[in-house]
Amino acid sequence: MEKKQTAVELLEQQLKERYSLMNSEPLFDQAKQMEKEQIEIAFAKSYLIGCEEVSYNDANKASEEYYNETYGGEN
Repeated sequence: MEKKQTAVELLEQQLKERYSLMNSEPLFDQAKQMEKEQIEIAFAKSYLIGCEEVSYNDANKASEEYYNETYGGEN
């Protein structure tokens, strides 16, 4: 499966191509982590709604797997 690019990754790429962004890594890392958490929470909530008799831990694990498979893992 081809890995997708998140919105924050696209923004980072485009800004770095156009501007000199000194010391911007911490800001982009924080934004990527926030976006990752939002994606995983949304996936876990939909997983819990769509599956009967599934635990929160199972939904959380499934959401992490989804993110890693879709966007290429840790950011």
